Amino acid sequence: VFLSFCTISPHITVSSSLVLFAQYWAFALPLDTLKAIVQTGGASSAREILILSIERDGLARTCTLLLRGWQLAFGRGAPPAAITLTVYSTLYELTSRYL
Repeated sequence: VFLSFCTISPHITVSSSLVLFAQYWAFALPLDTLKAIVQTGGASSAREILILSIERDGLARTCTLLLRGWQLAFGRGAPPAAITLTVYSTLYELTSRYL
């Protein structure tokens, strides 16, 4: 049923994928930023980074800083995701056709 829905309405499938992609990065990118700061030795924990940043810059500025670099993250993440989805859908179609 799902596969027939996808083949009937590819625009809906693409639109929903883009929405899910944006929602994922809205939550994952700040965590990725915190992880990068901890890994580079900028702080010992994500909690420490958040507390120091909120005290120094305020909540609104901290939220903005956590989303900085989204262009690079999208550019780095989109091609592998597209390749993965293309290979998966091609193999799924081939195996369902011949098996």
